[in-house]
Amino acid sequence: QCHLWGGKFRRVRADFVIPNCPARHPWILWMCSNKEKQVPPLRQLDGHGMSTCKMQKRLRQLRYVMSKYELNGVSKGLQQECRPLEAATQPLIECQSSAAVDDTTECSRKRRRGQLSWTVVGKLLRKKQKQQQVC
Repeated sequence: QCHLWGGKFRRVRADFVIPNCPARHPWILWMCSNKEKQVPPLRQLDGHGMSTCKMQKRLRQLRYVMSKYELNGVSKGLQQECRPLEAATQPLIECQSSAAVDDTTECSRKRRRGQLSWTVVGKLLRKKQKQQQVC
């Protein structure tokens, strides 16, 4: 499905927004398409197909987080194609340890890992990566 906006054909509509929610929903959109909303698998999108610089940045952030899950899935021998929704979320459940964040915050508060949005997970992973590079 192609959409025409900005003088070019794009894979998503001009008003498309990457949702800010826990990792399960973006993972499903990353692996499978949403035919009702005419959205292809997000892994097939590039930054030029997004309507704003903010959406381009969010796509880069999403790609970073999902690549962590995918690399762990490949090392465990999990399939990386679209399947029924329940089967599509199974690799995510098995690979969430690759994007593990600490159970407590810097202020010693307990963190609800299952409720963290993918954007927060991405920020924490980048922060952790920077700390490992410094050490």
